[in-house]
Amino acid sequence: MSNQSSCLNCSLDSIEGANYCSNCGQALNTHRFSFSHILHEFFHAFTHTDKSVFGLISGLALRPGILVREYLNGKRKKYFNPFTFLLLVAAFSILVLGWVGEFHKDSVPAGSVKPSASGKSIDPNMLEIARRAKKVGEFMNKRQNLVMLIAVPFIALVYFLAYKKTGLNYAEHLVANVFFNAFVILFSSVLFYPLMAFFRQPPAMYWVLVPMLLSHCLYYAFAYGQLLQVKGWMGWVRVFMVSALAIILWSSLTRTIIGLYIQGG
Repeated sequence: MSNQSSCLNCSLDSIEGANYCSNCGQALNTHRFSFSHILHEFFHAFTHTDKSVFGLISGLALRPGILVREYLNGKRKKYFNPFTFLLLVAAFSILVLGWVGEFHKDSVPAGSVKPSASGKSIDPNMLEIARRAKKVGEFMNKRQNLVMLIAVPFIALVYFLAYKKTGLNYAEHLVANVFFNAFVILFSSVLFYPLMAFFRQPPAMYWVLVPMLLSHCLYYAFAYGQLLQVKGWMGWVRVFMVSALAIILWSSLTRTIIGLYIQGG
């Protein structure tokens, strides 16, 4: 179709010679969908510089703080929506964790608590604790990404309290953490989650978990250092300490909740 006299999306009368609607931004030069058009739109969404997923991933890898600062300062059209990106990354990580979960399915024997050789009955409380521990293990194997998603508002709060004088409000810290957390989940899904398929039990499992948490801490320090335009080595030390504090507090809170659940508290 050629340019319309009114926008087909919001019905606003178009300005003569305009290519886009002044109200909603939709292109006035519309046409019927074809297979070639669908392919073009698909590859455009992932590879085009403007709002490209790959462009966003590259930016979050090399200049995350600068990218987020531009987004917070008003360059919204330039970048892929962070919340949509987070949902896409979460969906991808679910697929990866599902694959990892297949490896872990039989790593914890169903009868991890067995009757003693003397024939004495097992304490029902011990059986329940073992059942809850196994359930938590299965949940963490399959829903590690959910735990990381819930961490977003918590880590944002820690940074907000630590850097209140920078002028960023809590909502802006939350948006920044959506960007950063999405990249962290993507990075973990590509590198660390597959390794969990091979390192299934403690202490080998910690060879994956410890480097993963350390990488998260380093990335947050790098990203926030750029966002806050940190100067001097003391500034970088502080932003690293805040990152470590946020991750340690969240890990401690998570372990406490898990422990209370396992003990039946």
